[in-house]
Amino acid sequence: MLCVFGEAVISIETRRFSTVVKAFLERHPKAIARLDRKIQHDGPSLWCTNAKLQAAIDFTLVDDGAELLRFHDGPTNMWAAEAMMPLVQALVEKKVLRIGRLAPEKPGLLSRLFRRAKDP
Repeated sequence: MLCVFGEAVISIETRRFSTVVKAFLERHPKAIARLDRKIQHDGPSLWCTNAKLQAAIDFTLVDDGAELLRFHDGPTNMWAAEAMMPLVQALVEKKVLRIGRLAPEKPGLLSRLFRRAKDP
């Protein structure tokens, strides 16, 4: 789990962007989708394609004021709200996506120095 703007989110790794977005839309049919800050009034079949999502810089899916799914700087930087973990887990089981892995935190200079001082 990582935090973005103080909110716990799930990092998503996938190449099947439209499949993931459509799964979220199926679960939350009244959600409002914004693609590059423009609300999408048309049906998902017109705007929810891999090509259109890959061409976008910003995407957000909001239901009843709660952000469910988002990406910035392209869909390879996609994340979901922590509350969406059951859906994310179901998509993992279907092999549609993977939960992103965080790089292990590199120890800082001081912690490396203290570790060396402790080692015989």
